[in-house]
Amino acid sequence: MLIFNFGHESTLGLYLAYSAIQETQNLNFVGADAKWAKASHLVPWDPTYPALAAEAVLTLLKDVDSDKDTQELSSLATNYFQDAVKAAPNDPWFNQNLAVLLLDTDAKAAENYAKKAVRLSPRNYNSYTYYTLGLAFLNQEKVDQAINAFVLEGLANPVFLIADVWERSPLLEIKDNVIRKALSSYRKVLSQTNKTSIQYGWLHDQLTLLSWWYDYPISEKDKEATSPLIHAMIIADNNRHESLALLDQYVQSQGRSNDLHLVQARLSPEQYLPELLEKIDGTAEEKAQFEKSIRQEESTRSWLNQVKASSEAQIRYGGAFAYRNLAANNIQKILYPGEIQTSVLSTSIQLFTNAPREYPQLDNYMANIRTEQLQMD
Repeated sequence: MLIFNFGHESTLGLYLAYSAIQETQNLNFVGADAKWAKASHLVPWDPTYPALAAEAVLTLLKDVDSDKDTQELSSLATNYFQDAVKAAPNDPWFNQNLAVLLLDTDAKAAENYAKKAVRLSPRNYNSYTYYTLGLAFLNQEKVDQAINAFVLEGLANPVFLIADVWERSPLLEIKDNVIRKALSSYRKVLSQTNKTSIQYGWLHDQLTLLSWWYDYPISEKDKEATSPLIHAMIIADNNRHESLALLDQYVQSQGRSNDLHLVQARLSPEQYLPELLEKIDGTAEEKAQFEKSIRQEESTRSWLNQVKASSEAQIRYGGAFAYRNLAANNIQKILYPGEIQTSVLSTSIQLFTNAPREYPQLDNYMANIRTEQLQMD
């Protein structure tokens, strides 16, 4: 049975916490800091109050213009999260948030917190933890370790390997090495996987898709062994007729979303575009512009990558169960290291997907990289 602690100290701590939030909203940081500190002192075993303090400060950061205020608030949020980690050292997201906040000011500390987050985080929970660790390595000029961390992120979260971060510094300079090593890692894990398993089918699809995305050679046998959707995408530039047949086959089995209808319209505008245009709300001029974009001659990969959107930050839930404090349900933030944009259409039609929850060969391979290449226990 879950028992909540509503003792005198916790009740007073809760009162101080909400009072501090009001002070923060009124930009009275000194008063808020004093109340957060007192709440934390009253219940030092409970990370709720410093974590709530950190989140309140991070919310304010969005509206701050000056570098000085940004630096001060970032430092304050860092201090609060450090207090939260003291109370709950095995909370993966407190460690992740600290790693992100410290990347530019203390890369070694960021590395340590990111490593802790990696150890504690489930593989299939997409919070860019390995990416954070890789940036911490890169900020210390530990390039080989950074490459391995980015490969691990690509194994856990394949869509990361097509994100916009690879088109600019500092990742652009090591992009080829990371992609090459990631594809090699995919092949090694695939060779250890039962060919009749769901895991094999998933990894073969992702390997083939990424090879196509980065212009690596793909055999006809490998193309034909992919799912109809991915097969359709990778042959669309050279054989639209067969690509459309495969896509129609996929739609018949899975149902047609608006996004899949859009892909069909691009492959065969005469057949599918009129119906699609009827679904779209807009002026005649807007519809004409939309039709022009559909008929535009460009590679399938470029077309898929036309529209990008930021990855939505994960939100944590159930803090009350972890910390026996109802106020902990208000702890929600999981920070990412900067904005990460990926292809909207590739995501919406589920080209890139995360691995099945149970995949021992993948987990063992990733554990070996952590141990042998990153010197993690």
